[in-house]
Amino acid sequence: MYTGLNEIEETLEELLHTNTPIARYLRWSAQYLADQGLEAKLEIAQGVDSDEIMREALQGGYDLLVIGASAARGIFGRIFTEQVTPHVVERSPCSVLVVR
Repeated sequence: MYTGLNEIEETLEELLHTNTPIARYLRWSAQYLADQGLEAKLEIAQGVDSDEIMREALQGGYDLLVIGASAARGIFGRIFTEQVTPHVVERSPCSVLVVR
């Protein structure tokens, strides 16, 4: 973790009971998947994005990871944001489907 950053103390349940944009998006996403007959499992993880995705992939024993293409745009976006998708594709223990 980065020095000087506090850990998030909010639980998933507390987050989902807020009216923040991320909470609304998570609730909508879970409901959309449920409406399609798919089970969704929401979790909060702290750490480097690609490391946390890899940890879950290894522990979960998944056959396929579905991940969005990196959203970093422009030179500053590419310099200052971690490129999660390439890290996941290179290190994944299973197949990865990258969607745009």
